Amino acid sequence: MLLSIHIIAGGFAIVTGALALIATKGSRVHRSGGLLFVYAMVVMGLSGAVLAMLRARVLPEPLLSTPARMLPIVLPFIAMFYWMWRVPAMRRKASNPGT
Repeated sequence: MLLSIHIIAGGFAIVTGALALIATKGSRVHRSGGLLFVYAMVVMGLSGAVLAMLRARVLPEPLLSTPARMLPIVLPFIAMFYWMWRVPAMRRKASNPGT
């Protein structure tokens, strides 16, 4: 499952990176393509790191149980989605202090 997430994120990064490179610099397509590229690379990097740790068996035995195996995967996603949701709201509030 994790390997398929890693592969899909890599393919998505290639497509969105190419989109950001082709689009005119500063355009909406360039910015959104670049941002999606960064998110895809973060997912790919995190999943690759977790895959490497699991295959090399560098984790202690209690951490290889199924619930504990999910923590390195779930926690970065929770942090990333919170950041994607909260930061734009904070920026909108800062740009409109009267509302």
